[in-house]
Amino acid sequence: MYLENAERKAMKEEIKREVNAIHRQKDTTPKEDWHRLNKKINETVIRWNKDHPKMPNYLDLHWMTVYGALCFVEKELLGEPETLHVETGVGKNSKLSMPQIKMSILKTRWRGYTVRVHEENPGVLVMEKKKKEWQRW
Repeated sequence: MYLENAERKAMKEEIKREVNAIHRQKDTTPKEDWHRLNKKINETVIRWNKDHPKMPNYLDLHWMTVYGALCFVEKELLGEPETLHVETGVGKNSKLSMPQIKMSILKTRWRGYTVRVHEENPGVLVMEKKKKEWQRW
């Protein structure tokens, strides 16, 4: 697995603060306008992943909305990676401590991919391309 260095952790904390500030804007924004804030949140996390990848074919979905996370994973799978590691966390900051993004990814049928929980880190899902089975005619 991957260990984060102090510099990357500090940069990740900055993104967390930025996303939390956007979340706090919901306190003063009418609910019908939250979609704009959610879009901004998701774009911020996607930018973080693109600018500071933890490793190849690895997504950190912390702080995203469920819908935004599912769309991001789907888009990344279009590139047909053999394996995609998806960090969802274990739900410490989710409603009722239930990992909403993790559960949504596990429930979704990803065409051509299997999904399993990483054996060493329950906050990471491993998506693996299904092997094609050859049939004899």
